[in-house]
Amino acid sequence: MGILAADIQVSIISLRDLKSICGEMWKKLRMSLITEGILVEKTTSSGRHIYLNPKRKADIDRILKEGLKGDED
Repeated sequence: MGILAADIQVSIISLRDLKSICGEMWKKLRMSLITEGILVEKTTSSGRHIYLNPKRKADIDRILKEGLKGDED
């Protein structure tokens, strides 16, 4: 028995759509990390700069280690 084309669902998204989706995800993640104090946002004359909060180094290290442990599974 063969496979019918109607049985296969194909989802095609353009590169522009993918960039838009990723951009929205990054925006939500960035705002969440700023709210939690993991990232710090600073407005300068050349634009907005976002960097890791040095006061939260221990938390950042813990988050990274937990993430790496998840990759081992």
